[in-house]
Amino acid sequence: MMSLDALVDQLGACVGAIGVDSGLSHLAVALNLPHVQLYNFPTAWRTGPLAAHGHAHQMAVGGADVPSLDTVWQAWQTVWQAARA
Repeated sequence: MMSLDALVDQLGACVGAIGVDSGLSHLAVALNLPHVQLYNFPTAWRTGPLAAHGHAHQMAVGGADVPSLDTVWQAWQTVWQAARA
């Protein structure tokens, strides 16, 4: 078991994160890391990070279906480039 402080330290040392709608993903967003959040339901726009709101280095992907690996990879490339700009 890892303490929350240790988890935040470990995650904060990462270059970015890809994850599902979970506490870890929300921590990645709070730490302002490049981040892709995965959804498999059509209302993800209500809860996920949105590049349209000035956070080009964070975005949600998915919809009615689980996003494909190619979709996730393209999203990662987009957020990584935005974070490096």
